[in-house]
Amino acid sequence: RYVKSTKVLGIIIDERLCFKDHAEQKLKECNRKWGLITRSTNRNHGLNVRSLCLLLKTMILTKLHYASPLWLEKNLDAFRSFWNKVIMKISGATLNPNRALVEMAVQLPPLHVQLEVLTVKFLCKSLSDKDFVTSTLLQVDGSLYKEFFAQLLAIKKFLTYKQACEDNQTHTQVALRSVNLVDLSQSDDVLHVYNSLEI
Repeated sequence: RYVKSTKVLGIIIDERLCFKDHAEQKLKECNRKWGLITRSTNRNHGLNVRSLCLLLKTMILTKLHYASPLWLEKNLDAFRSFWNKVIMKISGATLNPNRALVEMAVQLPPLHVQLEVLTVKFLCKSLSDKDFVTSTLLQVDGSLYKEFFAQLLAIKKFLTYKQACEDNQTHTQVALRSVNLVDLSQSDDVLHVYNSLEI
């Protein structure tokens, strides 16, 4: 029978593939857990910044990062107010602090940067595996599919730069299209990129 949405491997997939229901559920979970963590914490007593960041990373961001390359980019705006609330609480500020400075001070990159890193790691891991996901990504690369095109291009640019450095050439002398993802999937360069990325 026809359904408007279904849950597969913990992700609510809707008929339009916009993952709005999944994002709403994750936002409710994140708000509930953040409320439990910070219930008895204020500027004067409670958990310190280090403890808050550790609990945020282990209890909330792990849930938020699960399969995020699929669903989070389309729903980043829904998490903006939640992320602002998190940054305000961690900083202990009563007025609006400069969010970028607080994120740097507590070593929490913005959500869109976290998503970019996770997506590049996902693509690198997928390219290094010998299964159907690799062939799917190679088809995506050939079709310029918009979802992962920017990240595949970033990987190619980095590897082009690396190749130019190894060959003592300027970056402009090595063409972007010279990076062949088929050859790349059989080399250790992709795993090197994967292992060097951290959030």
